[in-house]
Amino acid sequence: MNQSHFCEVQAKPISCAIYGMGKAGRSLFLSLQKYGIAVTCFFARHPQKLQDFAKNFPVDLIPVHSKFPAFSESLQKTKTQILFLAVPDDAIEEVAHSLRYQDFLPPLIVHLSGALSYDVLSPISKRSSPAQFHPLASLSGQHQIPPGTLNAICTPDPKAEQILFQLSRQIKLTPSFVKNGMQPFYHVAASITGNLPIALLSDSIYLMQQAGIDANLARKGLAKLLRSTAKTIERKQLANALTGPIARGDVGTVKQHLFTLKKLNNKNQIESVYRLLSNQLIHFNDNAEKRIQFQELLAAEIPKKNP
Repeated sequence: MNQSHFCEVQAKPISCAIYGMGKAGRSLFLSLQKYGIAVTCFFARHPQKLQDFAKNFPVDLIPVHSKFPAFSESLQKTKTQILFLAVPDDAIEEVAHSLRYQDFLPPLIVHLSGALSYDVLSPISKRSSPAQFHPLASLSGQHQIPPGTLNAICTPDPKAEQILFQLSRQIKLTPSFVKNGMQPFYHVAASITGNLPIALLSDSIYLMQQAGIDANLARKGLAKLLRSTAKTIERKQLANALTGPIARGDVGTVKQHLFTLKKLNNKNQIESVYRLLSNQLIHFNDNAEKRIQFQELLAAEIPKKNP
């Protein structure tokens, strides 16, 4: 177990600084500010990029630094306890190497990556406790992190773990502990759900256009459909949330879908994706005979002419 860099889990209010003011850094700031968590200073390589942000949000009283010595001095002067690194994954280790040479470091340094373990912060681990703190949400930088968002935490320091757990609760997130080294499983799950539906929506918009529906209207309508599905999944288990022909056992409808997709000679990957993902849904139908019919249909070649 790594030695804790906290003498004790402090009762006084937590103070934080943020390195990097992209979308994640700005959304984190808005959450911290909304729930009364002190933000002592920012580090931004291009402070002028904060000008538009500062027009709408009260950041003008918070020092913004673009040089390490002044940033480190500000951290020490304010006795900042947590430094959040809100930078791209590929930059985290480089930033950690740069920080190791500064006169002062907070007792807890935390990256916001979902894919990387706290080991990427090894350059500073002898002086500060390293940690991961990843809100599972699509962040705009113009709004706080959505309340209730699952927040992945991982650190070798049990006192730091307790502080980050409490902080998550304070800013209305749902904390969850991730096994160190297993972050790639967590992050690929997040990417499948958070990113890959964009590809499915792109194909669906194309199909809607074939039916004569405007692309922008299709995009908005399909987004609402996706949102309603997500809301249902929040309330129900997957088997009970599933709707559509496979849930109902409508083998004829799925056959018609395959016939329709077969006609898209220039978009034959849509048919392949449809078959692959439909196969993943079959087990949610509790009728054994229907499951067999779906399996046979999805494995069969569909003629281009309507049978």
